[in-house]
Amino acid sequence: MELLQRRSTEIPAEQLAKWLEEKGGGIYWTVDGDPLLAGRLSLPCPGDELADEVRKINTPLLVFDPPGLSHPSAAPPKLDDLVEREELGTRVLQFQWKGSDPIWLLIEDEETSESASRETSSN
Repeated sequence: MELLQRRSTEIPAEQLAKWLEEKGGGIYWTVDGDPLLAGRLSLPCPGDELADEVRKINTPLLVFDPPGLSHPSAAPPKLDDLVEREELGTRVLQFQWKGSDPIWLLIEDEETSESASRETSSN
């Protein structure tokens, strides 16, 4: 995936935290390019842990549009509308903390999610 600066929408940290929780605690996520989250978490981590850290940071985020997305209405897009799917269906979102330089990726870690699910069901 090409990392390009695209059109962005500002969202509160709480919106990302709620979105992560809605996806389920059994889904693991990794972060690429954000030293703030990478320094606070052992990645990949479950969505609920990531949501807790996003809430603690409590800084607005810019979420970038995937390539080719057009906004037909004046309403801001929902996070689900801004997910880019890689070739195997992995969900990826591109973010930046407001007022910060690095643009970073939030990437679903399907392999770790599946492994954790297998471990939970075998116990």
